[in-house]
Amino acid sequence: PLSKSGRCARLGCRVGRARTLGTLPPASPAGPPPRLSAGAMATQEGVVGQRAQAGSVSGPALALPGGGLRASSIASGLTSGLMAVAHATRPGAEETPTLLGTGLYARIASIASVSGGSWFAAELIYSERFVRLIDAMAAFPDESAELHRRQWTEPWMGITDKDSPYVKMFARLAKRLDLIGISDDILLFGYFWKTGFTWTNWTLAMLEATGDIDMSVALGSPVSPWAEGKAWLVAHVVATPSSRDRRVVHIAEHRWPAFSATQAVSDFPGLSVFTPAMYSYVLGSGDASAPVPYVAASALPPASRLNYRGVVRTSLFRKKQYAADARADNFGALERGAQELSVVSCAAASSAAMGHVVLFPAAVTQGLDAVGVDLAVWQSASDTVPARDAFERAASQVRSANVRRGVSQ
Repeated sequence: PLSKSGRCARLGCRVGRARTLGTLPPASPAGPPPRLSAGAMATQEGVVGQRAQAGSVSGPALALPGGGLRASSIASGLTSGLMAVAHATRPGAEETPTLLGTGLYARIASIASVSGGSWFAAELIYSERFVRLIDAMAAFPDESAELHRRQWTEPWMGITDKDSPYVKMFARLAKRLDLIGISDDILLFGYFWKTGFTWTNWTLAMLEATGDIDMSVALGSPVSPWAEGKAWLVAHVVATPSSRDRRVVHIAEHRWPAFSATQAVSDFPGLSVFTPAMYSYVLGSGDASAPVPYVAASALPPASRLNYRGVVRTSLFRKKQYAADARADNFGALERGAQELSVVSCAAASSAAMGHVVLFPAAVTQGLDAVGVDLAVWQSASDTVPARDAFERAASQVRSANVRRGVSQ
């Protein structure tokens, strides 16, 4: 199960400010020096290790932070504003500014993104329609907000036109109370309740409505000319609770008939609950492998194993138990077949802000499964599963486990 890494990043920022950019305070003479927990050290080693292994990605980088729709909108305004300035100060410039013509990101060698930053990057890289919007916003700065509303926000909210009259009535009521954001949320909730509320569906609906990006678009698909040759690093985290933490990933949880399927990681006692990871690809490079390892070896050593456990209660006093295990670091297919990875699925993993609910007590998963809600993104890690099928194969297995008699050896 995958989630965004912004939560960890924000926590790190708060710690950094409190400790003067991450330096530890001097130890009190009366006590021992402060120490990081084993889990915190594992996360830190994962980030440092991944950075150290990214030798093939060098030069200036564009970092696009998270923050959902707000982050995506801010990146749109900032990019178009910088384009307008670059165009105005450049002698002999074309009649109207364009992302390619201004050369705004020409010197950028790589793009690192998370959450809403990944939504923005996906559209700026793979959607000519979205690039035209950014060009128009740069050409008419005074009208940029209105252009963004008409060509991005309204198409996104347009998917709710099929909502039931009851949903629309509650949305109108919220709007009359000046609760505009809640009104929009009600409309979106009504749409996804009817069509299937998974985080991948949410991301697909947004990217398709605003940038014509569907599930057929892969990292290796044609890109906008400005992005050719740049590395895109799509940051997220993998949920890797240690079996010693007494925390597990809840794949399936049902009260009656009672059955469950869970996953944890063993043979690495210092493992962090979340392991930093990233999909990476040099845009326009054909069938080239990922330039950066999916997970740093120091964060998830080869000795660690994924432990699966299934329990099916056959009667009040009897139950069947199943168990299996697999390598926890088997990401070769994701790296070799990076060009096949779905852009929508990568962006969904990078933005799954509530994906960590799979670690909550079993009752939470029971409730979500009962109403068909899945806030995590699932992927397989196996040499026998091609990268192009990694997300759907895993999601299909999770769906299969959540039906009656779905849990078996």
